[in-house]
Amino acid sequence: MVKQVITNERCADIISSIVYLSQSLHFIIVAEYVETQMQRDRLIEIGCTCFQGYLYSKPLPFLEFYEKLKQLEENINCCLAKKDKGQVLS
Repeated sequence: MVKQVITNERCADIISSIVYLSQSLHFIIVAEYVETQMQRDRLIEIGCTCFQGYLYSKPLPFLEFYEKLKQLEENINCCLAKKDKGQVLS
């Protein structure tokens, strides 16, 4: 459905209903197969906050994914440390 969220209003309505239900149950949902910024932007309008797909990365072998995750964690920790010191983040 995500692939058609731009061109098919019925798909957008179904996704919107799923988002509403998940929020009312305090679930976190992940929109999969997000390939374009337009899809992501429309999903944000509908209420989605987590995304997965080629817009962000091609499928990765586990070890490569793990290394990217470690790097991301290091970058986040570095930014948080700079913020705590009052440094300007770039």
